Amino acid sequence: MTVPVTQDLESCRQRIDDLAGCERSVNAEASFTPGDDYRPVVDLVLAAAEVLDPPLSPARLHDLRLAVTEACSNAVKVHRPEALADPVVVSCHIDDSSVRVEVRDRGPGFDPSELTPLPDPEDPERLRYEHGLGVELICTLADEVAFRREADGTVVVIGLRR
Repeated sequence: MTVPVTQDLESCRQRIDDLAGCERSVNAEASFTPGDDYRPVVDLVLAAAEVLDPPLSPARLHDLRLAVTEACSNAVKVHRPEALADPVVVSCHIDDSSVRVEVRDRGPGFDPSELTPLPDPEDPERLRYEHGLGVELICTLADEVAFRREADGTVVVIGLRR
C-alpha cells in the first residue's frame, strides 16, 4: 500500500501547528526472555523518549539508558529457573512532564531496605565491590524509584522528570 505524501509544505506546517495543543505521550510495552538480548528493548525506551518535543537532554537520556539497562540486567539475574520461558516485561509511559519505566521480572523479590549499605564511593573499601551496585546506581540516576514485590516477581519503577 502506498501512502500519499503531502507536498504542500504550508499544509504540513498547519497540521503540525494544530497538534501543538495536544497532549503528547507514549505508552509502550515490550518484553524479552532471560536468554535474549535486552538492549533492543532499552533502545525502544530511549527512542520513545527522544521523539517527544522537547526530548530529554542527552545527559538525562544517558541516565535513563543506564538505569533501564541495570534494571533489565538485574531482572535477568534473578529470574526464577522454572520461569525462564516467561518474559521480563518493560513498560514505558512518557508524557510532557515525566518518563516512567517499569521492569517486571519473575524473580523472588527483595526489600531494598534490607540490602547491605555500600561504602561511600570515595572509600577505598568500595573497590572490593565488583557487583551489587545496580540498585544504588538506579536510585542515583532516577528522580523516583520504587520496588514492588508482587506474587509472581518484582516490578522496578524508574521515574525521570522532564
